[in-house]
Amino acid sequence: MDHLKLAENIANHRKRCRVTQEELADFVGVTKASVSKWENGATMPDIGVLPQLAVFFDISVDELLGYEAQLDRKQIGYYYRQLAGDFAVLPFEQVMEKCEELVKKYYCCYEFLEHMAALYLNHAALAGDEERQRDVLSRAEALLKRILENSGEMARCENAAGLLAVIQLYTGRAGEVAETFAGWLDPNRLGDTGGILSMACLQLGDFDRAELAIQIGMYRSVLNLVGESVKMLMLPGLEPKRVEETLARTDALLAAWRLESLHPNQAGQYYYQAARVLCSFLGESREMEEKVFYRIRKYCEAAKRLLQGGAFLHGDDYFSRLDRWLEGMVVRDHLRMESLVRDSVTDSLRIPEFEKLDQERLQRQIDEINELTVRGGTGKNAED
Repeated sequence: MDHLKLAENIANHRKRCRVTQEELADFVGVTKASVSKWENGATMPDIGVLPQLAVFFDISVDELLGYEAQLDRKQIGYYYRQLAGDFAVLPFEQVMEKCEELVKKYYCCYEFLEHMAALYLNHAALAGDEERQRDVLSRAEALLKRILENSGEMARCENAAGLLAVIQLYTGRAGEVAETFAGWLDPNRLGDTGGILSMACLQLGDFDRAELAIQIGMYRSVLNLVGESVKMLMLPGLEPKRVEETLARTDALLAAWRLESLHPNQAGQYYYQAARVLCSFLGESREMEEKVFYRIRKYCEAAKRLLQGGAFLHGDDYFSRLDRWLEGMVVRDHLRMESLVRDSVTDSLRIPEFEKLDQERLQRQIDEINELTVRGGTGKNAED
């Protein structure tokens, strides 16, 4: 209990209430000397006395102890970025020990638990052997299930369910995810409540809030559409004509909504998957190699944006209200530190599909990423 401030709080609240040590002692039934010892930290009140002291000061027992069960979003963001940075430079188990201590301390702060689960998911690969990775993911899963079982906040539970589904997919339990989300295919499923909010705001004449809701809905819809395009390109045996049409439509989408600037991570995922699927057609035409390298170059450009500070999510001239909304996000960047982004990108370019390409040309792309982190990288999260 060394992190509590009981002694200091008793003295401060007594002075706030303008009572003497003797008057406080009379109220709780102890001697003046006992109160004096409490305030200088020599002894602590019996547990049964704490509620009496709290009542006298008109505060909660938690406030009396100096215990904060909840964190605000700024504090959660601070802890997340600090721990993410630690994972990049410190031994994994050392950082996990620190994480577990914080989880125990703020076990009732469900927003914090949600972000700790995301932190575990994003960094489990650093754990070393597969068994330890599964342990870390299992810990994340336990935190998410606690949120689902105890938090009555709809948005919090939806976020937890989404993260839980990602973990289930990652650990080979696609059947559980398919069963949970089977209702999504129902043609009678009601639409997104965000559209209802914007309509309500329009009817109320709250046009500022209405436009914010509309912009958020449009922004999310664009991101979702690009994400679905990535999954379309992952379908096995996709015909060349189908691939070509998917790429043409998605390229136009990215250009129209300027997604390379707004969300380089999402744009990068699309370009990478496009390069992979185009590699399957190299045997039919060597001219295809130029198209593959075009996509690889675009993927690397997206990575460079992340490494140069572009990971910081923002709006633009059209999405003029997004910055205000994004400011409320606990973690506004893409959740990875520079060294992890670099390693992830360079590893992703050394896959079997790309072995068919000109290796010298491919290595130049890898070298550009590595040189950028040495010469031009920030060495920290974009938000710090």
